[in-house]
Amino acid sequence: MGKLKTFISSNRKAALGIIPVVVLSVIVMILYVKEIAALWPSGDRIQEEIVELGNMHKELEKEIGEVRTIRQIRENFIRQGKDFWIPKRDGDIESSIIKKIEDIAKTSGLKLQNIGNARLSKVNEEISFMEVNIEAKSSMEEISRFISDLYKANPCFYWRKCVLRPFNPRDAKDIVLSGTINVVSLTGDGVAKVLMEDEK
Repeated sequence: MGKLKTFISSNRKAALGIIPVVVLSVIVMILYVKEIAALWPSGDRIQEEIVELGNMHKELEKEIGEVRTIRQIRENFIRQGKDFWIPKRDGDIESSIIKKIEDIAKTSGLKLQNIGNARLSKVNEEISFMEVNIEAKSSMEEISRFISDLYKANPCFYWRKCVLRPFNPRDAKDIVLSGTINVVSLTGDGVAKVLMEDEK
């Protein structure tokens, strides 16, 4: 009987010690129920996270596609840019372009009869067009070589107008070439810098 009383007495003390712990645990659970619930998300919460993750994946794919498009545009521009006149690389266009055309004509064996003044037309702060009128009389072979060499030149020349006609309608030996040559000039330092860095 004495042992039973001792057992009950010792268990009562243990029970009284456990009660505050249980009360504190309940209070903590009530105060932090949202945080605790987040540790064990419900099925709806998991589904929401999956949908959100899917949306983020679509946005990421869209951004990757936009970056690829921008990169492709840049690569195409750089590839075309090698044909443009860049003053830092090719010299001042207004003072150099006529000599460049004369050198190409000389290499092609073509004698220019007339070469007009260079006319610069500004498109914007970055791009300008230079136009030069030319006239020559020569054989078809020499004129063909000259036209081909103009396209091969760097920077490249483009025809805005090109007319070929026989000098003498009764004799097709000599051909008269008359036309307007265009050159694209990149005057903006920013664009020119990008192109020149890519060429290194």
